[in-house]
Formats: sequence, structure tokens, C-alpha cells
Amino acid sequence: MEKIKTLEQIVQEINIKEVKARRFIKRAFLNMPDNTKIKRLAKGCYVINFSDLLNNWDPEVYDFEYAAGLIIKKIESKSIESTINMLKDIVKDGVVVRGSYCIGRSSTYYVHPDIRKFINNQFFNGELEMKGGLMYPGERAEQIERKRQRNNKV
Repeated sequence: MEKIKTLEQIVQEINIKEVKARRFIKRAFLNMPDNTKIKRLAKGCYVINFSDLLNNWDPEVYDFEYAAGLIIKKIESKSIESTINMLKDIVKDGVVVRGSYCIGRSSTYYVHPDIRKFINNQFFNGELEMKGGLMYPGERAEQIERKRQRNNKV
């Protein structure tokens, strides 16, 4: 009987730690700084200079409040292991699947490079490499050059 009670206590401790981890992640996104390239007029409404647009004209890409809300919503429906993997995938690939709108079809949200850097620094100590997705002009060239240098060393 004591072993079962001990096992139940362990499961309860794991659940408490998972709730704390989820709160930590959620709090980080709620406290994430807003996009410095925009001038916010109201919730979901802002202006941005044409020169600050990346290679994506989707207005939601530049709204960090929207991104935080979307990521928090995705986190709430996942286990903590899936959440960590999702955050790693966001940093590496720069996309979040919003959800299905038709059988076999899904909507993709491209994550702003500054949000990807925020996630990488906040949760992974900047150790993950950003591979695809949106990048500032010049970043892709720098990334290709680093890869070329690594390949030459081998």
C-alpha cells in the first residue's frame, strides 16, 4: 500500500512541475517585448515602414501580441514534452501550424525572426540554429556562409 501511495505522490509532483513549467512558458510569452519596428495604434492595428517588411506581407507576422496568443493557445493543448518540441521547431523552421481548415489542409503562421530569437534565448540559451522561415535581409547569406565554412573544415 505504501508503494502505491509513493507512486501517486510522484505522479502528483510531476503534474505540479508540469503546471509550473507551462506557467513559466506562458508568462515569458505574455512578457515578450512588442515589435520595435511597428507603431501600435490599437489591439491588432499598427503601422510599419515599408522598409521594415520582410519577405512576407502577412500583417500577423509583425504583430507579436498575436504570435504570443497563438503560441500560448497551442501550448495549452499539448503535453510539456510536445510543447518543448514545438518551441524547438519554431526556432529551427520558423512556422506554426494554426490548425486544419479542411481535410488534409492546414494554415501556416510564419514566425517573425525576432520572436524566434526570443524563444531561442529565453528557453534554449541561444543554442539552437535557425534554419528556415523568415529572415532579415543578409541573415540568409550569413547563414549560408557559416554553413560553407563548417563544410570546409570537415
